[in-house]
Amino acid sequence: MSSVYTPSTASFTATATLPSDGDAPTAASVNTPIETALDNAAYLEDKAFFGVEGYYPVPLGGPFENTNTRLTANATLCAWVQTDITDAGAIWWAVQTPIKGRITELWAEIEGAGGPGGVGHAGKPGTLPTVSLYRVAYSEAGLTLVTTATDAPADAAAYDAVHSFGSTGLTEDIGSARSYLVKFTGEDGANKAVDELALYKIMLKLEATP
Repeated sequence: MSSVYTPSTASFTATATLPSDGDAPTAASVNTPIETALDNAAYLEDKAFFGVEGYYPVPLGGPFENTNTRLTANATLCAWVQTDITDAGAIWWAVQTPIKGRITELWAEIEGAGGPGGVGHAGKPGTLPTVSLYRVAYSEAGLTLVTTATDAPADAAAYDAVHSFGSTGLTEDIGSARSYLVKFTGEDGANKAVDELALYKIMLKLEATP
């Protein structure tokens, strides 16, 4: 009697067992290679991610918006440097994600004393840098905040060194009707310093989904 076969997405099998002229004409001799082919097709569909899986660097070229222009691009350092400390500012980039998959992490890599000032900070800034991810969906009005993270160094020395901060454990499903923006804000408040903070990269971690 016929039955329904549910393919497995667990692994990809490079070889298949094919029947030969001497094999008995049983269901197993026919089903085994067919099941292998179906399993492989299911595995490839499950992993189909247009070549992107793992950590994805957000291109930090021309920003979508640079509020008050507190951060400026520094080609020598390959970084965005906070050259104006009137306030923390805000700089936005549009993210071109694949149309399938899931965002699980968001990270920013900075150096508190990475700018051309080269002096560092007497103490941690009163307002520390943040990185945020926003969703833009056709079915939702305006922007929807997915996650935001605030830098949390132990002290000024840790802040002045190269380090990363961000959000983990995200379950943001990507879809063709969704796009994303990332937002970075600089330092402000006590101990803020001009030409010190450098933003090197923002990264998303992506994983494939069925």
